[in-house]
Amino acid sequence: MSDKPTYEQLEDSLSKAHDEVEELITLYNAATAIGSNLSYKETLESVAMHVTNALNSAGCEISIWHRDQNKIESLIDYNKFYPNEMNKPGQLYDLRDYPSTVHVLKTGQPLQTQVNDPKADSAEIELMIDQNVLSMLILPLKTEHCTEGLLKIYEDVEPRVYTNREIQLVESLAFQAAVELENAYLYEEAQHEISLRKKTEEMLRKNQEKYIDFYNNAPDFYASIDAKTAEIIDCNQTLCDALGYKKSEITGRVIFDIYTPDSADYAKKNVFPKFQKNGVIQDEEFQLQRKDGSKIDISLNVSAIRDQNGKPIYSRSIFRDITERKRAEAQREKLFQDLQKSLNEVKMLSGLLPICASCKKIRDDKGYWNQIESYISKHSEANFSHGICPECSDKIYGDEDWYIDMKKEENK
Repeated sequence: MSDKPTYEQLEDSLSKAHDEVEELITLYNAATAIGSNLSYKETLESVAMHVTNALNSAGCEISIWHRDQNKIESLIDYNKFYPNEMNKPGQLYDLRDYPSTVHVLKTGQPLQTQVNDPKADSAEIELMIDQNVLSMLILPLKTEHCTEGLLKIYEDVEPRVYTNREIQLVESLAFQAAVELENAYLYEEAQHEISLRKKTEEMLRKNQEKYIDFYNNAPDFYASIDAKTAEIIDCNQTLCDALGYKKSEITGRVIFDIYTPDSADYAKKNVFPKFQKNGVIQDEEFQLQRKDGSKIDISLNVSAIRDQNGKPIYSRSIFRDITERKRAEAQREKLFQDLQKSLNEVKMLSGLLPICASCKKIRDDKGYWNQIESYISKHSEANFSHGICPECSDKIYGDEDWYIDMKKEENK
């Protein structure tokens, strides 16, 4: 008996080899599509097309599993007979209506269903009838980490039972699709992270611009002073403008350089040591000296930035311009002094004055009798000019000829 294979055996071996080559080509093409620069949608379309062609099926649908919603969403629905008319993605299916599909997702086992299978879920059969599907093979899209969704192969011409070899091929392709879904999810998540980071960075940039604008253009003078050296670490533009310096001319100098000599001496001896010890200064009044030599009255308030041991490192110093307030205070003080001087110069007569009923002299506090003119002049600002009234003139000069003649002339 000959050990040579028969013609039928050779033909069968060649057929198997051809099928294996076709499977390898299909897997290679699918892997090439996934590894290419195609978009996410184009890659899934390519996988669906390769699966459909490899099994010579009517079509292939790829769906993603939304665990949080307990739904699956159709992403690709490829039909071999209408390759340019793919159904629009986005169709959602509530998994509560499809227990067999849930079983595939949770167990990772493929499921074959025939439209005339009495054991099949009624919801699955109803969906198949609605879509004119006669046979259906559902496989999970599994990666090494989790199940991403479903891959469904369907027949709409005649019923079909898929072989184990065909199922294994589709499982390999389903793995490829699952990897793409996982990559797409990771990419989408990364893009979301990038987008969120960009928005956060933009928000921080805008907030920083607002802070810088507020710091530089605040009505008060801001500065940060080194707690050890008293050097000006930073200051706002308002301080620079007020003093007439550029910022580069102020930073790096000791704070006492921008005080008047008297204020600098006082700050060195009293205020700065207090800040170094306590980290707080409240309502200290100084004078700053401008570049042109003129002065600005200021009120100083300081809080400290401290190290982990609570020791001041540098200050948050706020200088408030009180020049106008000091000027107004000086004007009020001058006005008060002028008023006080005027009041001191005003002499007022008050109380009961003892006056002689005959000679009209007034008795003073010491018991002396004074002429009324003298007393009033002494105790008030009044001055007297002497004259004589008509009645007294008649009594004194009435018998004099010259007076009689003068009166006649007046009466003409």
